Amino acid sequence: MWKAIKNMSQKIDAFQLDQLKEIMNIGASHASTALSQMVNHKVDLTVPKAFVDEIQNIGNFIENKDQEVTAALLRIFGDASGVMFFMFAGGDESKLAELLVGDISNESEKKELQNSAIKEVGNVLAGASLTAFSKFLDMNLLHSVSNIANDTIDAIINSIVAEIGKTSGVALVFEVDFDIKEAGISTKFLFFIDPGATEKILDAIKTKY
Repeated sequence: MWKAIKNMSQKIDAFQLDQLKEIMNIGASHASTALSQMVNHKVDLTVPKAFVDEIQNIGNFIENKDQEVTAALLRIFGDASGVMFFMFAGGDESKLAELLVGDISNESEKKELQNSAIKEVGNVLAGASLTAFSKFLDMNLLHSVSNIANDTIDAIINSIVAEIGKTSGVALVFEVDFDIKEAGISTKFLFFIDPGATEKILDAIKTKY
């Protein structure tokens, strides 16, 4: 989704960014394990991609802006704050719901059951990843109950930018792709870290090392 990283802020050097990506990889690995247990299929994940720049520039790096998606969004709070979401496109949300609850033949109940299944996936994956982050960084990180958004990527990203853009400064965004190849399902996991939380996380990394 993100193009090549440009205009990297001088506040975060390449070594620090690599450390952040490694932490993200640990959290994503825990999340993929949790998802695998939920659907009883192997889940592959990509190496985390990272974007770092002034919050107002995030929109410049988005591709496929008009794609319609279903996303489970969660607010992160505690020692650091941000937003994470798990995004499905092309009917993959329906495939995932069927893996979790079986064939949904009742059309009047289908959307409600799909949304409920996606919410549950969001809650479980966020909990697994944040638990790993918290232990590694010795920070208290919590998440809200997930909410469902059915919209274009552009609209969802803009709403997140508006929310975390209440403070100025450098924003961090990480992206990891999860693939359940046996079921033909893909999802993107994106983690937006509030500009005000960046320094807290970097300080935690310095303490860790």
